[in-house]
Amino acid sequence: MTRRPESAGDPVQFQTQWWLEQHGFYLPAVVTVPGSRGDLANALRLDMILDDQIHNCMDVVGASPARAIFVLRDPQQTVLRQHATDRGIGVVSSFEEALDVLERAQEVLTERRGRLHRLVDWFRLPRDESLPLKPDAPRPGPSAE
Repeated sequence: MTRRPESAGDPVQFQTQWWLEQHGFYLPAVVTVPGSRGDLANALRLDMILDDQIHNCMDVVGASPARAIFVLRDPQQTVLRQHATDRGIGVVSSFEEALDVLERAQEVLTERRGRLHRLVDWFRLPRDESLPLKPDAPRPGPSAE
């Protein structure tokens, strides 16, 4: 999903697909998003998203059951890291680290069927404490008003 602005030349979708292919992703699916990523994640029934903007991660976890991983490249931004983890958003420092998390999640998703089974497995698998998605991380929910 991308919200990049239009530029001269090819459409944003084609430019993004080309860039992803140049970086090793064969036939990537790219969707240009003019509005809420959370609504789109919900409509597509995504399990997980990866983004380098915290507001996009918050939009997804607030509007869908999808999990979010925030790529925070600057280790000095501890307040931003805490802000994300307090909202149940996983934090990684690189794309490579995110791929490790996504690969492990893929193992869980292919072994079990159904959302409830996947969630049970996700929280019961033994985890290295240094990994970004903590099983007891709070998720935003409806207000009690």
